[in-house]
Amino acid sequence: NSRFKNNTASGNFSGGAIYTNGILNVTNTEFINNTVTNVNSQGGAIRTYDNITYITNCSFDSNKVLGNNSTGASVLYCDAGDLIINGTVFNNNLAKGKYVTGGVIRIIGGAMVIDNCTFTKNKITGTDYGIGGVIGSLSGGVSILNSKFNSNIVNGTNTAVAAAIYIETAVLE
Repeated sequence: NSRFKNNTASGNFSGGAIYTNGILNVTNTEFINNTVTNVNSQGGAIRTYDNITYITNCSFDSNKVLGNNSTGASVLYCDAGDLIINGTVFNNNLAKGKYVTGGVIRIIGGAMVIDNCTFTKNKITGTDYGIGGVIGSLSGGVSILNSKFNSNIVNGTNTAVAAAIYIETAVLE
């Protein structure tokens, strides 16, 4: 029952509200207008590394990742860990940079389960490419159940791929 609002991180590889290398369990929490700005921006609201992250009954609205080489994840960047999201809403989040993969969520090297979630009007703007307007999974298993993807947008100057989900070397169930 927490709220993270209007937080900004300007360092490389930072989460706008939370950065952790440990187990993260977030429940009934709002993330509103959190931002990461720098050359290598990642995780507008949350950045995790090498562990498991649980997100349950939360809302993410108007979070941003902005940077020249921003690699994505206006909400959640998960590197080398597993991700379980249930009953959560993602609205109006923005990832903007040169090479952007995973506008809302980017996961590398871990498994992801998304159940009963809604993704609406999230956007990527890539000055070179934009891939995976909502989800970019670069390896690991992906399970998506009972979820809705509405009016998400990918813009890329050279390449724009998959307004909802992009999976590279992973399995979608």
